[in-house]
Amino acid sequence: MLNRELKETGDGGSIVIERKNINIDKGLFTDVYIALFSTVTPYWANNYFNIDINSQTEKVLNESSTDEQGLESIALAVQSDLSSLTYADFVVNVSLVGNDRININITANNNQTMQVVWDFTEKQIIQYNQI
Repeated sequence: MLNRELKETGDGGSIVIERKNINIDKGLFTDVYIALFSTVTPYWANNYFNIDINSQTEKVLNESSTDEQGLESIALAVQSDLSSLTYADFVVNVSLVGNDRININITANNNQTMQVVWDFTEKQIIQYNQI
């Protein structure tokens, strides 16, 4: 686990710093974020965290549509990216929540659930949180 807390800022996330200290993530939130959104372009966190992740999720999100085949492709990409997090098992559900938005729910075997809302028009994360 990376243990550094990130928050979604629409531009690749930001490390959370409080009182001049880097916050520690108490769960899988940061690891899942990095696994899904470290794309083929250089991701700033790869060097900072000494990792080399090349996720498929963001690439597939940018290339897919909201039809049944597109949603299935997204779910497969998410599962593939999460397979690098070998210390947890995940259940992934992808659903359409509007004409141009999908909801990706990721539940870990410890019952932590993360939610990603992706906007296909803006091609970005609208919401990323634990639920």
